[in-house]
Amino acid sequence: MNSDNGEISCLINFFPEFGAQKLAEFVENRWKKMKDKKWKAFLDGLFEDKFAGVITDILKINPSKRLSDVSPDLREDFLKLMIEFRFEIIGTLDFKDSMATAGGADVREVNPETFESKIVKDLYLTGELLDIDGDSGGYNLHFAWTSGYIAGQSAARRQ
Repeated sequence: MNSDNGEISCLINFFPEFGAQKLAEFVENRWKKMKDKKWKAFLDGLFEDKFAGVITDILKINPSKRLSDVSPDLREDFLKLMIEFRFEIIGTLDFKDSMATAGGADVREVNPETFESKIVKDLYLTGELLDIDGDSGGYNLHFAWTSGYIAGQSAARRQ
């Protein structure tokens, strides 16, 4: 985050656990498996619907377009966006519009790289089971899916 001159800009890597090469392989494999599916279907499960719409708008792609008809350049643009999603924070809403969820297991008791409990071996805590506050509008769902994916991968590696 940068706040020079009173402006706040953010840079988000949505898949930091992958790294650029592993993410490229993941996207390529998913793309090949879904080549006859529509762009919207490709984003399903990766992102909450509202945010998938934001990505679609940024890339200027028709959500009904089949992946087989999407240019390799656009796939590269998508990859870059997943690693370097930049945006400006231009303000906030009134307090009356604020929302948060609260409660759950203390995050200090969970390994942040695997979501495994530090107290109970082989117990993985994800999403709203953790004491993490988040905005409404699908962001908690995205965290639940992402943390669930990471926990699932971590649990599978332990087997």
